[in-house]
Amino acid sequence: MREDNVIFLKNPNKVLEQLIKNFVLENDQSRRTQLDLGTYFEEPLVGFASGMDPLFFEYKTIIGSFHLTPREVISAALREKGKGLQLSEIEQISVISWVLPIAEDTRKSNRKEGQFPSKLWVYTKEFGEACNHALRKHVIGFL
Repeated sequence: MREDNVIFLKNPNKVLEQLIKNFVLENDQSRRTQLDLGTYFEEPLVGFASGMDPLFFEYKTIIGSFHLTPREVISAALREKGKGLQLSEIEQISVISWVLPIAEDTRKSNRKEGQFPSKLWVYTKEFGEACNHALRKHVIGFL
């Protein structure tokens, strides 16, 4: 087994958290290359939860019965591929969440506006979401 696989298996949360933070820190898509090379986001906040956390079941009441739990999402995806989910695997479902805090200079520029969002805010909405999309693909590719 490769050394990086061993490191991941020993502490997957830490490895994934660092992967996400490094992407936002180092990837060109997290920079305002169209304007001033500033950043769209500050350091991401990263968290992990058990897919069996009761909160996910409460969403069916809070949001609506159509809301799927992590177990239901994974089961449906596996069914599409002609596979099933074993009971022991259900207990191992994890949910990875991240928050990309908007850069402070963007927040400050937006506070000054009265009617419309600031130019930095608009760029962050458009191009920052492209960065978030690239980050999702990066995490999926790693996993």
